[in-house]
Amino acid sequence: MNIITLLDCALAFFANFPCRLTVSEMRFDLPCEEGIFASSHPFAEPKFAPSRHLTTYEAFQSLFGQLKPTTVPNQGKKGNPLGLNPMDMFILVHSKPHCISGLSA
Repeated sequence: MNIITLLDCALAFFANFPCRLTVSEMRFDLPCEEGIFASSHPFAEPKFAPSRHLTTYEAFQSLFGQLKPTTVPNQGKKGNPLGLNPMDMFILVHSKPHCISGLSA
């Protein structure tokens, strides 16, 4: 779903095509950690988890306010409390047109 979201945003940027997904529809998990992609056997990794227990919607909301501590465990540092990696931030930054087009509709 992350790829579909990024494609939808790219169409908004490059073809002036309206976003078809809304922010509230982004209830899917963020991609797994980057080290898992480079692993030849990801299920054998010591800290492998099929889910990060953080949806794109929750991460997007955290950009504009505080999440309840019970929703997402504190994984990161003070400046990055959710422990977001560069790919997560790329997805969140490119999800912004969904929010803007949802407000103007």
